[in-house]
Amino acid sequence: MTIAILYQEAAGKNRASKKKDKIDNFNERKYDEVMLKIYPFKALRYNKNKINIEQVLSAPYDIIDTDEQTELYARAKQNIIRLILGKVSDTDTAENNRYTRAKKTLAAWKENEIFIQDKDPGLYCYEHHFTKDGKQFVLRGLMATMELVDLEAGIIVPHENTLKGPIEDRLKLYEACECQFSAIYTLYADKDAHIETYIDQVKKQPPLYDVQAETLGGNYQLWGIYDKETIKKLQQLFKEKTLYIADGHHRYKTARQYQEKQQASAGETQNELANRCFVLMANLYDEGIHIYPTHRSCFDLSARQLDNLTKGLNIYFKQDICTSKDELKKKISEKQAESAIGVIFPDRRYICISVKDWAQVNHFFKEGISDDLKQVDVTLLHSVILEALLSLTPSSISKQENLRYIKDDKQVFQEIEEGKAQVGFLLNALPLETLKKLSDNRDKMPQKSTYFEPKLITGLVINPLSD
Repeated sequence: MTIAILYQEAAGKNRASKKKDKIDNFNERKYDEVMLKIYPFKALRYNKNKINIEQVLSAPYDIIDTDEQTELYARAKQNIIRLILGKVSDTDTAENNRYTRAKKTLAAWKENEIFIQDKDPGLYCYEHHFTKDGKQFVLRGLMATMELVDLEAGIIVPHENTLKGPIEDRLKLYEACECQFSAIYTLYADKDAHIETYIDQVKKQPPLYDVQAETLGGNYQLWGIYDKETIKKLQQLFKEKTLYIADGHHRYKTARQYQEKQQASAGETQNELANRCFVLMANLYDEGIHIYPTHRSCFDLSARQLDNLTKGLNIYFKQDICTSKDELKKKISEKQAESAIGVIFPDRRYICISVKDWAQVNHFFKEGISDDLKQVDVTLLHSVILEALLSLTPSSISKQENLRYIKDDKQVFQEIEEGKAQVGFLLNALPLETLKKLSDNRDKMPQKSTYFEPKLITGLVINPLSD
């Protein structure tokens, strides 16, 4: 791509706006009677009379690297890692692979009562007590299953786009094990904490689990709610709520695909459990919820790509030159309202960039993208810098051919200094209220736009998809 292409004007904005209005009106007519339906379920849980619970829990599968996988394998023969992220072998076949091994392992653990299933369906109150920056926090949530609905219904709302690979992976695991091992982490708005006050009554009874797991980030407690009247009350309280997906976009789409496959094969005889998915619902205004950005680094770029990047930055962006890493981080934080992005080059150039004139960059965005979404730094980064200036295609971005997603800003600097990347990009955390606004507007950011902490622990509760 030559730099001249960067001056092309876009067309069709009015057409895109009318199309969006038409879709919104259709969805309002189609889904105006849809409400959030949550259900109790007969959870599959570790038998604490046989197992040291601290040794068998795990972080979510999608943030575990190879070293962590190996460590969890060694920690306990019954660690949940053997089900959610089994090891891959060069000798794997269609008949013997990590999915089939997970199926056999699960069956053996059930037979030997490593796992036991609750006799009565219940909801589950989850708490994670942890320390962050010297302060004590608690993440609270209610675990349930919810009726699967079209995302367009607005009952459960995503904020990120998804990738094909993770959905295919989880679907194979669902089909092999007929279980949902990890809850979809969702948020709901309740400024007055009315629901939490009600749930707190449940915690007067002893918890099912009280696990001190410092290697996994603190203390975890779980209470079962089996009283039918209490369950009905909570179902009623959530009926009018909207759930915003924090973590688990791929898991929700996987659950929908699993449901569709079950409907196609079983028809009316399909197991009703396939029409539901496992969720944890936490209050958006809970102080235990922390949101962070996911930074980026780029590698294997050509000299032409890097030249176009430099020229494009000069044309379209104001640039504040910083003399240190700390100054760069401080500057982009101060300029969050300007959609500021930190850019790091190997020659120790630290630059805070912000758009000179939005009218000049508007044509780089796809049709139909709202102004609110354009002004989110990660959208600006993908549309203008990665795709337009660096000429990375959506396909190459999806496959991470020239791109890495990085949680820790220190790692971005380290990759540049060690020559593992040619340019790094630092982003600001997205305010939760902005996330809610984008979700309400059906705006979707690029994949890996947010990073929520603490992550939900995996292994305390499992949702079986068959009786």
